[in-house]
Amino acid sequence: MRREAARFVRAAPSRSWQQVEIMGRSWWCGLLAILLGSMATNGHADLLAGWNFNRIDRSASIFGADEGFGNIDPNGSMDALEFFAGTTMNGLSEWPAGESMGFRGGRAEGGSFMVNAWPAPGLGLPAENLIVSFAAKRSATGCDLVRIDQWWNGGWTGVGFSTIGTDWETHQLELPVAAPFTDALAFRVTVLGSTGGQGTIRFDNLMLRGTPVPAPGSIALLGVGGMLSRRRRHPRRHEVRLE
Repeated sequence: MRREAARFVRAAPSRSWQQVEIMGRSWWCGLLAILLGSMATNGHADLLAGWNFNRIDRSASIFGADEGFGNIDPNGSMDALEFFAGTTMNGLSEWPAGESMGFRGGRAEGGSFMVNAWPAPGLGLPAENLIVSFAAKRSATGCDLVRIDQWWNGGWTGVGFSTIGTDWETHQLELPVAAPFTDALAFRVTVLGSTGGQGTIRFDNLMLRGTPVPAPGSIALLGVGGMLSRRRRHPRRHEVRLE
């Protein structure tokens, strides 16, 4: 009887530890899946924020991103804001042409809109390869120049210019990033060069792309998970003997 009881007591901790180990591994695998999954937005891992302007609430003062995390503030040129037919150029494969965001007339000259973007939960903005791209066109007398400035150290810093033609074209500029783990990013798009009272400029499929980087806390958490997982692979075995 005592011999059978001893076998039972020795076996019980082993089965209990295996159950805990399996549960622990499942927990850490689930956490890792959440962190890795948050690096991608519907399968577009490098897309931090994107706007196709197809479902804009025209009564809103801020336009949320269709993909990723961010918004567009058009208040710098709200009195010239209109919506026109769009394009699929520079958009995701599943986006229809739909509509585009545009500005009309002399009031558009010197007007601007601001783009704000922030990373997915648990991620920082990328340290490099941060690119803004968009499709754009103008009418014969519409604004033919776009200037992009980035909010940098408490002020606006010029990034570059794009010349806009009368046919849809894709434009892109690289944005500098001061530090890899910033909480948010802002850049401003200003339109210039209008020569007529009814000229228009249009934007569609505005994208902010980069390489998502896990925030330091996420990296540390994954490191702790790896250490605990390794420790669980080599548990100490304790036996209790009944004399």
